[in-house]
Amino acid sequence: LRKIAVLPPRTKFKTITVIDKTYPSEEISRQYSQKLVTQLTQSRRFSVMDRDYMTEYLRERDLLLSADASVDEQMKIGQVLGVDYLLLVTITEFKAETHHQYNKTLDETVSAGRMQFNADFRIVVMATRQVKWSDTVKVALSQKDIAHYLKTNDDQGLIDQVLELATEKIVHTSLDNIYPLKVLKVAGKNAIYLNQGGKMTTSGDQYEVYTPGEKIIDPDTGLTIKIDGDRVATIEITRVQAKYSLAKVIKGKFEDIDDGAVVRKAVKQPEAKPYRQKTMTPAW
Repeated sequence: LRKIAVLPPRTKFKTITVIDKTYPSEEISRQYSQKLVTQLTQSRRFSVMDRDYMTEYLRERDLLLSADASVDEQMKIGQVLGVDYLLLVTITEFKAETHHQYNKTLDETVSAGRMQFNADFRIVVMATRQVKWSDTVKVALSQKDIAHYLKTNDDQGLIDQVLELATEKIVHTSLDNIYPLKVLKVAGKNAIYLNQGGKMTTSGDQYEVYTPGEKIIDPDTGLTIKIDGDRVATIEITRVQAKYSLAKVIKGKFEDIDDGAVVRKAVKQPEAKPYRQKTMTPAW
């Protein structure tokens, strides 16, 4: 497996207050880093650098969490650690807006609020310093999403929820472009085995299945681009195991699915709103 190191995420803020409790940016960075390491490890696509060794080494290089640290310095650390990929993350916004209001009628204090989390990330190939993939992750939780945490004063639970969602978006997006989900074996209409499990897939999720596709050369850059083949079926996850998932065909024929076929998450199309004839009201 290729080796990857998750450097401590940088932050654009010093502290964050969640349900009246204040956390330093270093603590948010630590929790986020742990979640990224856990999900990357469970993906079974990378050999993730040992967190304890990373911490011991980075303690001697007191510069990674500094806003002044350059990308070149981060690259040097990746070389020393002997990794193939480096995951660099910058948390640009983590905003918690919560307020409390006393209700005289109910004789109780009602809490309300919303959460917003934004982060920029990129995966760098150490050998060439090429950016393999980069994107921005955005997570927004409304009053409905966080009502339970506000009611129970569970500030850590709310932070975990936000960071879990942000972690899933980073890991899933990255793997979908570097190591997409693939078919391990086709044993029948209700027995399509996929090569990822654990936290990488969820029962009930739907995926589109494509033929293996081909590699073509970009005429401008000379780089090789892997393109998907034809879409042949739609499948739905029915069971998730630690190292693989089982799915069933809900559209198409299982005979058209080949071992090694690329699988990508189906994009839900917005429901069409029914057309309603407008009526004009007379002015008299």
